[in-house]
Amino acid sequence: MLGSNPNDCADSSTQVPDLSCRLCGKEGHANTTCTYQYYVPKGEQVGLGATLICTCCKKEGCHPGTNDWVGIAVPNYCMICGKRYAHRTEDCPRKQGMEMVGDQAACVGV
Repeated sequence: MLGSNPNDCADSSTQVPDLSCRLCGKEGHANTTCTYQYYVPKGEQVGLGATLICTCCKKEGCHPGTNDWVGIAVPNYCMICGKRYAHRTEDCPRKQGMEMVGDQAACVGV
């Protein structure tokens, strides 16, 4: 349930002390209750465990020079090592010597 302020990431009924959300980077709620997975307010940044994605074109970031796009926070996930929130597939430290074949990582040049 959203709070009365659309800029609030979670309302008081979902706040948990000492809990940090990886999607928005704010304290007091879990990733699963974060409203950034549905809408990121204009000008806001996402947390280190997420990437800001445009809802219409599904590309990272925004549409430069326009203000009519809507973004969501998508959790970072690596298809090479399986880590969630740490980094994306293209940023994996184990990527050297591997390439993606479909949705699977495969060794190349072996």
